[in-house]
Amino acid sequence: MNGISAAEEARIVELVGAAASTRDAVAAVRGAFPRLRATPVDALDVRDETPARSVAGRSVYWVESDGHCRRVTASAERADGLLLAEG
Repeated sequence: MNGISAAEEARIVELVGAAASTRDAVAAVRGAFPRLRATPVDALDVRDETPARSVAGRSVYWVESDGHCRRVTASAERADGLLLAEG
């Protein structure tokens, strides 16, 4: 796992903020960072989690995986993907 660098995090925030929709934001992140797993989710699915970032009415959650299970993490440096929700 390589994690997400500070420069990558800044670019992700920029892409998410510029996108017209959550799905467009996910597509932009996937295009820019093919190694990361970017997934749109319903806000209810992550209601008990704290977003890592909030951008343009969207919440970004970093996700780490052990190869089988995925879990939300506060650390971009440990993340290998992200969840993106409206709100």
